[in-house]
Amino acid sequence: MLHGCDALVHTAALHLLNGKGQPMAEFIRVNVQLTAALLDRAVAAGIRRFALCSSMTVQVGIDLTAGGMAVLDEDMPCRPDHAYSLSKVMVEELARTVARRHRVSTASLRFMGFGHDCTEAGTQLIARVLSARDAGRACLLAVERDGLRGEAFNVGSGTPLSNRDIADAQKDPEAVLERLFPGCAPVLLALAVEARTTDFWPACSNAKSKALLGYEPQDTFAAWLSSHGWRPATP
Repeated sequence: MLHGCDALVHTAALHLLNGKGQPMAEFIRVNVQLTAALLDRAVAAGIRRFALCSSMTVQVGIDLTAGGMAVLDEDMPCRPDHAYSLSKVMVEELARTVARRHRVSTASLRFMGFGHDCTEAGTQLIARVLSARDAGRACLLAVERDGLRGEAFNVGSGTPLSNRDIADAQKDPEAVLERLFPGCAPVLLALAVEARTTDFWPACSNAKSKALLGYEPQDTFAAWLSSHGWRPATP
């Protein structure tokens, strides 16, 4: 099956939903050991470019609080707090090791939460939710690049938030949205959508994935607002 392929995108994993109640050893077996076996076979088959799906839980934990209320970048430390997030940290190290050993291009993509219906995600698109379509775009961009040596990339929905915005939103989330997206308040009111403090974190910077992969999310909060009649202010 692998012979004749140019690239491999590996998305399969034991995760928080299908792995509920599983012991740590099972997460390590499925997510790390089986991924290592797949990479061995893929390299032997001549595949030279790989994208491995990681998760922002390596930095924010499964309760989304380990990274704190800040816009996270790849230089900030990993803080796994569960067998799942630990297994993803190990897979990222596996990607770096395979790249060094075999001189192949590998990337680990740390996705924000995705799989949601982005037509209904609303204010969650401001930071913590990513569309499946944008996740797929990031995967394709990663395997189009040569020379990645196990790079980890945070992949989110293109949040405009600063650390100050996140802090201010804990007191008045509507005011922060209106500051960033002038005129959005009537749209949200008409849709009966209420901004929640938890919509504003965790948040990640896409700066590295944009610079090295050319990643630009399309299913953003601004795009969602626009689909409901909002228009950005013009100078």
